[in-house]
Amino acid sequence: MNEEWRRKLKQQREVLDEPPTMLEPGTWGQIPLFTLPRTLTDTTIRAVAGRSVTGWERARPVVAEMAAEHGLSAGWYYKVAEMVRLALAVREAEGTALLPEPALRDLPTSGDAVRLVLLQVGLLAPAPAPLRFSQADQPSRTPYITAPAPIPPPAPRQCRDCLAWLPGGHRGFRCKPCRHWRSKRARGQCQRCDRGNLPLRDGRCRGCHPYRLLDEARPATARATQLMIDLPIGVGGPARPFPVDEPPVDDDHQAPAWHTGRGQEPLFTLRREWSPVLARLRRRPPGEPPLTEAARQLVEEFAQLRRDGQSPD
Repeated sequence: MNEEWRRKLKQQREVLDEPPTMLEPGTWGQIPLFTLPRTLTDTTIRAVAGRSVTGWERARPVVAEMAAEHGLSAGWYYKVAEMVRLALAVREAEGTALLPEPALRDLPTSGDAVRLVLLQVGLLAPAPAPLRFSQADQPSRTPYITAPAPIPPPAPRQCRDCLAWLPGGHRGFRCKPCRHWRSKRARGQCQRCDRGNLPLRDGRCRGCHPYRLLDEARPATARATQLMIDLPIGVGGPARPFPVDEPPVDDDHQAPAWHTGRGQEPLFTLRREWSPVLARLRRRPPGEPPLTEAARQLVEEFAQLRRDGQSPD
């Protein structure tokens, strides 16, 4: 097995005369200002193939023991070994003693096996709940996973046809309107955005069709489209009646809305509706409403200004 590993390393070194600079070790213990997902490809794997990675000497016997225990092939061993080395290189680049478990989502494959290996050698910071990295159930092909975590819901992504932003948990790669268009219309190349294999109406795809009148008035906008967000419009079924016999909800003790982060720009700007707050205050008994100390001082200063501005009469 070691001879096969050396042969594969030699082949990878011959492909790359000058390996690119990738996943260079970072400063240990430094907290990153931004955490972004990494794009790890075959080029990244080849770049770290001949590099000495910290922790690989501890992880290599664990991968070999796992392959021998479950009767897995040498191909499985080399595939998982590549992913373990890649994960350890990411750990060095992040400068952390323990690789966060969510970082395994960036691996091209074998995230579940790498998770078990790094947990056994003590180089992984586990998530509060075990994560699942395979996108399909594989009970017969993954015997080393005795109790796999459930398949995670799909993350937010774009519709393949209209490029609308789909919310997390949406199954499939197209929104419902685009699926309806695909079942009713012929496919071709859109005359506006030049994308192919899309259902068309009057030569335009669903994302470009609403702009036909705007394009006639302003030809300069012949390709621009506005970002769309595909949100559920409601829950089907009969309307639920109002609970007239139930006691009113005491919303005086409900927690207020969380403050947004300082400097964070809102995605949508909506006018606030203060009538529920005013109705809550009107239902309170006479007296001052509960205020924080800073708010109470502000009220006292305002009252003093009112008193100072009044005449003796």
